[in-house]
Amino acid sequence: MTTTKESALLNHLRVAFVNFIDHYNFNDTDINFDVCVALDISKRFYKDAERLAQNHDMKGINSKKTAGYITYWVAKLRPLSIVNAMIYHSRAELCLYINEAFAFYVATGCLISTNEIKNIRIHANFLESFLYLLKYRPTTGDNLAMHYHLMDNR
Repeated sequence: MTTTKESALLNHLRVAFVNFIDHYNFNDTDINFDVCVALDISKRFYKDAERLAQNHDMKGINSKKTAGYITYWVAKLRPLSIVNAMIYHSRAELCLYINEAFAFYVATGCLISTNEIKNIRIHANFLESFLYLLKYRPTTGDNLAMHYHLMDNR
């Protein structure tokens, strides 16, 4: 059974996907968004959020932790897949890290929409290294939350 919160996050991921493919000038036939995987992301995120709230006596988690855990689950469960193999020829780097780029896109959108972070500062080569970390290195939602905390340019 899906809760209202899980459905809201699922819808947020759907909207973010549409905006993501528009932002990077993909056609909606180039990339597939797996709704079942996105629902699993939503369920796992809220399970983590509840665990954090119970174990650490928190009323809720802040936007950086939210961004970290969403990034973690999107990168781990990989809801996007390339359908049109021809786009690899022109956009190989982005295609290689498509789920990681989507995870970062969703997370930074969450951070900006909450107004908890007003200016995100990304140093040279950070994004490339961050996407590599998400794809090939073990990490946690808490570790990723720390990365987002360090991007806050206040």
